[in-house]
Amino acid sequence: MRIQLTRHLACVKHTERKRNLSLDMLESSDGNECTEGFLKCEECRQLYPLIDGIPLLLEDVAEYVSTRPSLLGKWILSSKTSTMKEYLKDMSSVLTKPDKSQGNNLYEVDGSLYGSYNWAQFDYTNDDRFLSLLKWKMNPNDLYNKVVHSTMTNLDGAALDLGCSSGYATFQLAKKFAFVIGIDLSFSFISEARRRMASSRQGNLDFIVADCLRPPFLPSKFDLVMALNIIELMDIEQLVDRIHRLLKEDGEVAFTSPYDYNRTQIGSRVSPQTFRQLLQKSGFRIESKYVTAEAYIPWTLKINERTYLFYYVDYLRARKASKAKR
Repeated sequence: MRIQLTRHLACVKHTERKRNLSLDMLESSDGNECTEGFLKCEECRQLYPLIDGIPLLLEDVAEYVSTRPSLLGKWILSSKTSTMKEYLKDMSSVLTKPDKSQGNNLYEVDGSLYGSYNWAQFDYTNDDRFLSLLKWKMNPNDLYNKVVHSTMTNLDGAALDLGCSSGYATFQLAKKFAFVIGIDLSFSFISEARRRMASSRQGNLDFIVADCLRPPFLPSKFDLVMALNIIELMDIEQLVDRIHRLLKEDGEVAFTSPYDYNRTQIGSRVSPQTFRQLLQKSGFRIESKYVTAEAYIPWTLKINERTYLFYYVDYLRARKASKAKR
């Protein structure tokens, strides 16, 4: 984690008012990068570990680990300092029986969807069996490119990519904004995004593990929030409310969604039109061309050599217009 990121973060228990996080740096790769340590809330003393350069801004790290039992052992083995090793070992002693049924495991490195998202964003090839059969050339990351291309450049602004997975759209967005943060609940995705960030040498972005419904930022922080293909994975009303709080006045949000509720049992279901109605009731002004027109943008995920998911994804943009009406 870049040390300068600390000033952009807030304790997830105090995001409605300014509560600074202090950095206890245990290990550093250089003067600007913390690779191991803790972020601590000055009021409630909540600790947030920073492991392999990745801050975990989560309300309950132990609960998070209990749904991803393979991570804890890897963290203990990779820890560089005795302080972190003891913290992680103490956590393991109080963990309840690991819950392997949680859907979030799908997005960790051993999960069935981890490779699918990396393929869609970075790892596909033009001679892929499925892509080569299509009449028109289609790259899986065209969806992300379209959203970012439609975004106005704001070299003084800040942007947030919710559910960024391995960060393709975040990297593209960083070419248009002064500073960009990507968050995801998958430690594996954030680790991969940071690996690519180091290779790209882009200095105006960073990635953290955090919950989209409990984002560790103060209100009115961002000029743009992107929420691409995540509304089916969480409570929609809560998500819209959090985005409204995070945006500056007249700030913009970009949504895409395949409305595929077969992959989740979380939250309430919406159609394209009821989602638009929810946004308008929640203090957003939908850009005119998206008010009634539904988009059908191709997007695909490769599950394995013989199985692909092909979607037509809806796309809309809206601006924060007022306080929430609900």
